[in-house]
Amino acid sequence: MSTHPTSHTLFVGIDVGSQSHAVAFGDENGNILHEFEMPHTHESFEHFFQVLEQYAHIHQATPRIAMEGYNGWARPLDQWILKEDTIFRAPLKIAHTHNGLCRCEIVQEILES
Repeated sequence: MSTHPTSHTLFVGIDVGSQSHAVAFGDENGNILHEFEMPHTHESFEHFFQVLEQYAHIHQATPRIAMEGYNGWARPLDQWILKEDTIFRAPLKIAHTHNGLCRCEIVQEILES
């Protein structure tokens, strides 16, 4: 991913599950820009990075990623993220909405602390 430092931040929360991962993108105002479920597959991980780069470009923002994971379910996605030019924090507990997706305002608080 070819991101360049900007004055804007794209907050990304990933709730890791055994079969799929819930992903949410948010802006600096706590607005949810995009939410989706991502199966635990190589193709889905590649798609995640394509969407991440697209949103970072559209919003002229640097991605900051918070990822919840345990029992090894985060791998290999966590390793892929570490290779990219992003700010990354894991493992941590991310609050969820009623449908299980990440709450971007919580991710923003975590990453700004």
